[in-house]
Formats: sequence, C-alpha cells, structure tokens
Amino acid sequence: MIRLKLFFSYDGSKFNGWQRQKNTGATIQETFESRFSRIANTRVHVHSSGRTDTGVHARTQVAHADVPAAFAAKMPEARLTNALNSLLPPSIRVWRIERAAAGFHAQRDVRRKMYVYFIDPNPVQWPHLRAYAWHLRLPLNWAAMNAAAGHLAGRHDFRAFCASDSGVKTTVREIFEARWEEIRTAGFSETRLMAFRIVGNGFLKQMVRGIVGTLVKIGGGRASPELIPELLKTGERSRTGVTAPAHGLWLWDIRY
Repeated sequence: MIRLKLFFSYDGSKFNGWQRQKNTGATIQETFESRFSRIANTRVHVHSSGRTDTGVHARTQVAHADVPAAFAAKMPEARLTNALNSLLPPSIRVWRIERAAAGFHAQRDVRRKMYVYFIDPNPVQWPHLRAYAWHLRLPLNWAAMNAAAGHLAGRHDFRAFCASDSGVKTTVREIFEARWEEIRTAGFSETRLMAFRIVGNGFLKQMVRGIVGTLVKIGGGRASPELIPELLKTGERSRTGVTAPAHGLWLWDIRY
C-alpha cells in the first residue's frame, strides 16, 4: 500500500461536520471517501488532521489515505487531484496530493494548528459573508478582548471551554498565540472584519467557539479580562460566554 497526503479545503455550511456518522446528513468524510473509493475501485479510508463540527469551514485541511501500489502507479498525484475534483461537490476542493512516509499520520503528527474566527461588526452585513462570519452589531471593547486573549497563551487545562460530550482523556492543551486583529476584505466589496487567530498543539471539541463567546462576553462589558485565567484555573463552564456560531470558524493552517 502507498500512503498519500492530501491537502484540501471545504465550505462546511451544508455538511454535518467532518466525521462519518450513521443516520445523519452528509458529512465531508463520507462524501470524500465515496468519491475516492469510486476512482480507486476499492474502499478508501480518509483520515484527517482532526474533526470539524457541523458548519465549520476549512481553508486548509490535511488527511492521509492508503491506496494499492498498482493504483498509485497508474494514477499520478496530479491526475488523482483532477479526478477527485471532477467528482466532489464544488464545496470541497483538493489542491494538492503527495506521497507521504509510510508512518505519517495526519492527526498524530500535527505540531501546530491555527483556527481563525471571523466577527463582522458592521451595521449591515454583506450577503456573501452571512455564512462565513458571525454578524455582531454590539459595541465591543476589542482592547479588553485582546488583553483577555493574551491569558490563553501557554499550557493550560481548557475543560471550561470543552463540550460536555467530548469524551477526551485530557483537556490540557498548549496555546502558542491568541489575538484579535482587524482585516479588510478585498474584491468587489470592501468591509471591515475582526479575526481571532489562535494557534495551538491541539483543540478540544467546541473549544475555540467557547473561547470566542467568552471573549465577546468580556468585550461587551459583562466580565473583565481576568475571567480567562479564572476559568483556566477553576474549569467553571457556567461562567463562560455563549458558544459562538459554527459558521464563523475556519481551520486555517496545519503544521507538521
């Protein structure tokens, strides 16, 4: 068998998350595997760098898949990329495939991941952004939100921001960077967006969305920036903010 490393992107708006599940709507994994298996004429399992929830997007997702050597010989990586894109829906696009080392694992070998969450603070939201940024017209104190985000850096127990049905063995993660910044979109319409960038060695289920909702609580004046270190110490889920909507969250970059 030959192990392939796949780089792709997707719009998660109409998918029930990444992971294949029974008795649910379409998932990205199921959609990807069905097309890949059709091309390979054998069952192909695609293992991603990690799951994304329903409605979450990926600018960059990485996965690995094992295929028979005979198939790899007759289907070069560039040709396979084109073949997959011809069968996948427009909301999923493969942009590179390469051969990986036999022991490479898309999830276990991750060193850093970056997620970006977009908030649209404008009075009126452009229609083309409604599925990709949380529209919040509330006045927010971005300086306070950045001060609060600074407390996230380091190795901490993030159980306060973890979904109750996660089932993970440990809720300790290391965050290398967390900050808000203003960006301007380019193209046929220019608009102001606020982007929360967070880089870590791993993330818990709904962790980033829980953090964003809590930072919005702080930005709205309902808590001080010191709430973040208190939550990291106590793990009190009841004191966090709302879980931010999924559609504003993007898996942005992965490093191995």
